[in-house]
Amino acid sequence: MITPEQANKLAEYDSVVSVFESKISKLHTTHSWDFLRLNPVYDENHVALDFTSNVIVGVIDSGNTPLMLSCFSLIWIIQSLTSHCFSGVWPESESFNDYGLGPVPEKFKGECVTGDNFTLANCNKKIIGARFYPKGFEAEFGPLEDFNKIFFRSARDNDGHGTHIASTIAGRSVANVSLFGMAKGIARGGAPSARLAIYKTCWFGFCSDADILSAVDDAIHDGVDILSLSLGTEPPQPIYFEDAISVGAFHAFQNGILVSASAGNSVLPRTACNVAPWILTVAASTVDREFSSNIHLGNSKILKVKFQAQTMYKYI
Repeated sequence: MITPEQANKLAEYDSVVSVFESKISKLHTTHSWDFLRLNPVYDENHVALDFTSNVIVGVIDSGNTPLMLSCFSLIWIIQSLTSHCFSGVWPESESFNDYGLGPVPEKFKGECVTGDNFTLANCNKKIIGARFYPKGFEAEFGPLEDFNKIFFRSARDNDGHGTHIASTIAGRSVANVSLFGMAKGIARGGAPSARLAIYKTCWFGFCSDADILSAVDDAIHDGVDILSLSLGTEPPQPIYFEDAISVGAFHAFQNGILVSASAGNSVLPRTACNVAPWILTVAASTVDREFSSNIHLGNSKILKVKFQAQTMYKYI
């Protein structure tokens, strides 16, 4: 990090467009595809012919970590559709298998950067790139090791957020998934044959602007088609010239990259973030689902309760 005096001096150069403080963003938090009537029929046997197989989605989030069952088995059915990125990934998940996919698109110029519990073997024709960015976070808060928490100094996810996001976007079709035996079915992402490039910028739920901009810059040069970010600053929305996501997204947009970012976790009015006009801002909305549960009373009676999802989401 540089001092305020150094920042002011740097801003005086004609070649410098702007200088602003690096702030900290937080991670944001499914039947959704049926509700949207998107890809109602998907034939896994013809995945290599699917036009989305040449689409590269850059996910900037918390990483990607091993999970033997589909990562959807715990989270697919309990959250609404959002598009996100930047915390890493669980590469061993069945959601990221590369069966039937063709070669990595020639346009991709990225790397599979190795690190803690993440080798070249963790990349394949599905996860085609992986990078991680701790420098900005450590400049702000100190070494990752000082937190005395489990983490991986690599693109491997340690909290599940990045894996959930990546699989929601482009997870392969995985059969027989459930939440502890409930809601069994097939889990898949919106574009099951799209490729994924993972950019881990978030550590312990927080993401440095400096790391986010580094990741966006790499993603542009790597040749991704779409960038997904499920993170943002505390409301209200900062002015665009001082907001790293807005600035980075603008440069990505200039290079023909669609940037999709979450609108935030707050349900209160005027709290949406990532609302720059060159960003596709994604927020929770109503869904046509019903949640059922049994309440066991002390007198051995059982009450069957149903809750309409529209009530849950109408204020978000």
